[in-house]
Amino acid sequence: MSSDVDFADLVRFLSIERLATFQAITGSTGEAISLHQQTVRLGSQLMVLTAGIEVALRNAVYERLENYYGKPDWLITPPAGLVWIPSESVKIKQAIKSARREKYAKMNQVQKRHLDMLIPGGLPAGTGKMAHQRLVALRQEQIGIPVGQIMAQLTFFFWKRLYSKDYANVLWTPLKNVFPNKRLTRAEIATQLERLYQSRNRIAHHEPIFGRRLRETLDAIEFFMNHFDGRDADGVPHISKLLGEDLERLKISAAELESRIASFKVPGGG
Repeated sequence: MSSDVDFADLVRFLSIERLATFQAITGSTGEAISLHQQTVRLGSQLMVLTAGIEVALRNAVYERLENYYGKPDWLITPPAGLVWIPSESVKIKQAIKSARREKYAKMNQVQKRHLDMLIPGGLPAGTGKMAHQRLVALRQEQIGIPVGQIMAQLTFFFWKRLYSKDYANVLWTPLKNVFPNKRLTRAEIATQLERLYQSRNRIAHHEPIFGRRLRETLDAIEFFMNHFDGRDADGVPHISKLLGEDLERLKISAAELESRIASFKVPGGG
């Protein structure tokens, strides 16, 4: 095997700090880099699953609350009894703003100028960069956005928050049916969604997941697969038809990673 000196450029790409954990496990720079890359590949498999879970949860929660409240715009104009606390209120406003900005960016100049006629009070006075930025902001405020586009801008953070204790008195009754097992508590569901959210964020920031965190993430994924939405007549979870094969591949990769890490441990070393 090449000497550690030969890996100087690779260490520079990844950073000494990032490799420190793997160096401690393997005792070798080359093995540390290889192990790091193995966790990155596993992270890409995890992202497929967490992305699928996020989209499925988002759509199921939205549909359930739309049916429960009898209004498709419950996100934007919450019904009586549902009051968004600041963390969610801010996220919704940001989602609307982002959706409008995306739609505005796809408009041609004629379409953008057409928005000027909708601005209350007419065009803002002044010229220059600040005036143009103000005009763009006012134009974007006139753009109507379908609920589906706003939903797509809301992240896993928002949807898992709806199972938090902050909304237990208002949302638990309609949302518990998204996980049909009557024995499940809100806290159990919230805990597993939180683990998925934390792992998803680590993956998005290219942080490695292994050991206890990986085992907890796998448990959370299996929890979701077993309890979300229900099963068909043969007892097969509906969601497993979408993500089941991905989960099986992930389990194999996780077992290989854990086995490799274990192989570096010194017998009797604690």
